[in-house]
This record gives sequence, structure tokens and C-alpha cells, in this order.
Amino acid sequence: MMPQRQDGTMRKRVAFGTDRAAALNPLLSFVEDWMQAPGGYVEHMHRGFQTVTLVFAGEVLSADTYGEKRILTAGDVQWITTGSGVLHAEMAEGEGEAHMIQLWLNLPADQKLCAPRFQTLAAAQVPTVERPGAKIRVVAGELDGVLGGAQAAIPAQVLDLRLEAGASLALPVASGQLGVVYVAAGEPVLGPHPARPGDVVHFSSKISEPLLLSCGQPCHLVLVSAAPLGEPVIVNGPFIMNTAAQIQQAYADFRDNSFGVPKR
Repeated sequence: MMPQRQDGTMRKRVAFGTDRAAALNPLLSFVEDWMQAPGGYVEHMHRGFQTVTLVFAGEVLSADTYGEKRILTAGDVQWITTGSGVLHAEMAEGEGEAHMIQLWLNLPADQKLCAPRFQTLAAAQVPTVERPGAKIRVVAGELDGVLGGAQAAIPAQVLDLRLEAGASLALPVASGQLGVVYVAAGEPVLGPHPARPGDVVHFSSKISEPLLLSCGQPCHLVLVSAAPLGEPVIVNGPFIMNTAAQIQQAYADFRDNSFGVPKR
């Protein structure tokens, strides 16, 4: 039984949404959520992209029609390649407030209808790189020779960074990548740009210089980068495909109950 609760408290901060998908492809959406039980996202469908969820605090129940059901806690990561389609829910659990972010990453045309894949990493399964005044969790990609815990369906780097007051970093960025740095807490300086919580700084590595970060106070940042995906992108609610006909087919599959059903 999928969670069906619909009341409760919930608030969100949208760093960027799918209205910019064509320009930022494959970076589709980035949202920070706070929610208390019994609030959250009740059963909903997705097709054609990846969802990356990082839990910062509290407890989040993640459940879907493929039989995946678990409680995510602080530090846990869930990476879902939705492919041909999933029906799932994310709900706050327990006492207090659950706090998480969710990133959407596109899939290339030849993977749009792949079999869904679920990767759930406990906090201890996410490798950490330590530099002076900084701890960097390597969710995906590579940093300082350390490989991320998740296997992305496309080459991508996802870093969860916590910096102490006075810390500074120079992070290499792979050539040709599109990227964003999201400020979850603190007031860092990203390159020449001062930023505040909720800000997102976009960057491109057309230049070979590293990305410079510094913090006068403790900071929490999330960096995401990936190679540009030079394909058409059509967004319609929970479906992200390459053509309007594919969007229509997704809704048809949902109506005839063949959506999000494990293949026998």
C-alpha cells in the first residue's frame, strides 16, 4: 500500500525548476524541502529522468510500486533512475521536521525507457574527502581519486560540502561541464560572487581554472555538474521526454495501468 496521507506541514525552496530545462539540460530541477508528518509527496509518477534525494535531517519514508520501502535518515541518499516509469511517494516520518533536497537529472534519449533502477546509500556508504576545514561527501563522480557511492546513469558529479568558518577550497571541474553550487546554509563566496542561503550559482568549465569557494562562517553547499545533453527536452509535469508524442504515450500508459508496474 502506497502512502496516501495528504495533510501536514510542508514548505519548499526552489533553486531552479524545469522551466530552464532546455538551457541547463541535463540539470532539470533543484528543490529543498522541509516537511513534518503526516506531510510530504503522496503517490506520484515519473518517467525519463533521474531523481537524487539527499536527506539532511529527520526521517523520510520512501516507497514505490516496485517494492522499495525504507526510512531515509540524515546523511542517506536515494538515487532513482526512473526510466520507463515509477510510481513512488516521499513522506515525513517520526517526530520533528524532515529536511531534504532533491535534484532531477535528465536521461539521454537511448535511456529514456530503460528499466527503473533504485540505489539507496546509507550515510556511511557515501565516501568522504577531508581537506583543511572541509568535509566533502562524494555522492557521485570523483574527487581527489575518491569515487562516489552512487552510479549515475550519465557522467555527473554530486558533492555535499560542509565548510568550517574561515575555510576555502579550490575544486576542479571536468572540462565541458555545466554545473551549479547551491547554498543550503551560510554565506559563502563562490568565485567572485557572495551568496546566501537559497542562492544557486551556475558555472561552466569552458575555462580550465578550478572553482574557488570560501566561507567566513560555517557553510553547507551542494555542487552538481554534468556534461551538456544536446537533445530536445519536453517537460510535462512528471514526464521529461524528447518529443510530444512520447509525453502522450506516457499518459496513455498511466491511464491503462501499465505504468510503474514491474515487468514479469
